[in-house]
Amino acid sequence: MITAKMTYHAEIERAERLAFIAEHIGVGTIQYRFTKNHHDNGTINCISSTGVLIVMDAHSSTIVTAYCPTIAQASAAFRSNGFSRIPPMMEEKIRKNIKIMKKMGLTI
Repeated sequence: MITAKMTYHAEIERAERLAFIAEHIGVGTIQYRFTKNHHDNGTINCISSTGVLIVMDAHSSTIVTAYCPTIAQASAAFRSNGFSRIPPMMEEKIRKNIKIMKKMGLTI
């Protein structure tokens, strides 16, 4: 269950996705906090211990959305913040999440 403050978009428009993540993958705890992202719109991208990408408002820490990133999305987040690649253990978690989503018939 997600108990953090969420935007309307996260709480209402992405309710099913967030419920799926909470039930089948787990939200986890924030492991990486990236201040640079391709949107440059006042958001911070975070990757949790379960490989979930959480987008938060930089000023209020309100959750804007959360999703299971593709390898390309995660790689972009890590590279734009000075990493040469996704840390191997995190890449493993992300790949596991992709398999779970595909098994459930969900798009990535």
